[in-house]
Amino acid sequence: MKKPKISILMAVYKEDKIAIKKAVDSVLNQLFRDFELIIVLDFPKNKIAIDLINNYMKKDKRIVFLKNK
Repeated sequence: MKKPKISILMAVYKEDKIAIKKAVDSVLNQLFRDFELIIVLDFPKNKIAIDLINNYMKKDKRIVFLKNK
């Protein structure tokens, strides 16, 4: 896998599913495609966010998902 030109960092805490979806879709729908989207979950009990982000990861290999304790 080649190294992307840019990395985009997105922090998620207690946002709801709609807010997360809008943010991720906004990044993924950009015309510039050579990037990685690093999503950091700062609230590991947010199961809705975990499920949603895991589903995005299955569809798009540019997503990197990190969970803080």
